[in-house]
Amino acid sequence: MPGIELKQKRQIDSQRVFSLRCTTRLWFRKYRSYLIPPN
Repeated sequence: MPGIELKQKRQIDSQRVFSLRCTTRLWFRKYRSYLIPPN
């Protein structure tokens, strides 16, 4: 059944996007703390 495979693939893609967004947010926070030193 191609519909179930498509749903699983979409779920994997959304999980990948979610993890990528989380790592990007963490990296951006770390990078910003390097750029702007806390006063």
